[in-house]
Amino acid sequence: MQCYIINLDRDTERMAKMRAALAHYPFMSDVRINALRGSDLPDVACDLLTSKLEMKNYKGTLGCGLSHAFAWEAIVRSGAPCSLVLEDDIELKGLENLRELCLPADIDLVFCNGRMVYQDAGTALLPVLPALDFMAQNRTAVGSDGYLLSSGGARKLLGFFARDGFYSHVDLRLAAYCLTLEEMESLPQKKYVIRDICTLRRIYDPKHHIDARVLGTALTKHVKGALSSRSAEDIRGSTKLS
Repeated sequence: MQCYIINLDRDTERMAKMRAALAHYPFMSDVRINALRGSDLPDVACDLLTSKLEMKNYKGTLGCGLSHAFAWEAIVRSGAPCSLVLEDDIELKGLENLRELCLPADIDLVFCNGRMVYQDAGTALLPVLPALDFMAQNRTAVGSDGYLLSSGGARKLLGFFARDGFYSHVDLRLAAYCLTLEEMESLPQKKYVIRDICTLRRIYDPKHHIDARVLGTALTKHVKGALSSRSAEDIRGSTKLS
């Protein structure tokens, strides 16, 4: 299985750590995705890509989304039925569960980060809806630090982002595209993060939908405490500081 690691040029230690961890899993083949430094984007690009003037103050968020799009394009080019996408500021665990895993043909994306896995169920593919409530109760983000993506799912996401723009966080966007309007109405929409996901779901065409699940085993653990690259790039690129 191909593993696409999103990594900034300057973060050589992170990349080395990821490759050392992946070396324990010979069935995985890593591909580095050269992440885009959001702070390098001109203000006009932020406006064109998002149609939101305020995004010039969130260039790290935009750069993160564009970097994931690089990974999706690589997945489409590879033609592989399923690939793993990772951000480089995480700890890996349990990747042996992927050795025999094959996604059903109708599944586009599987979240497998520790903030979303709400039940210890091995390699079972669980519904997404309970994960959102679990996440809201624990006040965690959706997380795009680890997910499995099919080639068809990558094509869908590229098409959706091409039409809908790159506004907001990539992980919230992924969660929004997972929901049908009926599922959205069943959620407690005033809860932390769910409110933002539902707002995005209302913005985008209901036909822009991916079939997603949550893996019964967390493969990634978010490293707390350190300032994320996205946040650092938001700060560095903000016109508020100029």
